[in-house]
Amino acid sequence: MTSRETLTLTTPRRNILLAMVGCGVGLALGLWFVDQPENADLKVWSTLGIAVLGLGLILLALQLRFPPRLILTPEGFRLTGLIGVSIPWSEVERFFVYGEDRDLDGHGGVAPHAAWRLKDDAPSAVGMVAALNRKGGVPLDGNLPRNLGMAPEPLAALMEAWRLRYSKAGAAASAMV
Repeated sequence: MTSRETLTLTTPRRNILLAMVGCGVGLALGLWFVDQPENADLKVWSTLGIAVLGLGLILLALQLRFPPRLILTPEGFRLTGLIGVSIPWSEVERFFVYGEDRDLDGHGGVAPHAAWRLKDDAPSAVGMVAALNRKGGVPLDGNLPRNLGMAPEPLAALMEAWRLRYSKAGAAASAMV
């Protein structure tokens, strides 16, 4: 039995445009501050900020043309956009919400986001990102975009439901062969 069920989640273009406006405002402030002659430190930091915000605007313009998409099919999930990845459900161990609290000094921390962990023997687990995460002791092999219009908890639950439904169906179908 083959299902043609497909679900596509896309970053709304209005979110990308709002981020572009934010970068543009920051860029304008940086250009204004860089012209302040009495403070050399402010000039250096403004120049660095201008470069980062300029790069951000370029990347956002590319995302406007190629918005990030998460495509779920019975075979697996695919992330598209500037960087893409395609992973079969059978290679995923689990989906979960990953985040880290800030330390006592208020430094560090990772905002909660939906992530996945691959099975140890999965072919996708030898990729560069998964290998670096595993060597660094990070308990995830990849993460899903935070700007798809879903909070991390429901997104992780949706992904886990698809994984459970289709990884078992795929395992049962391959066992019959």
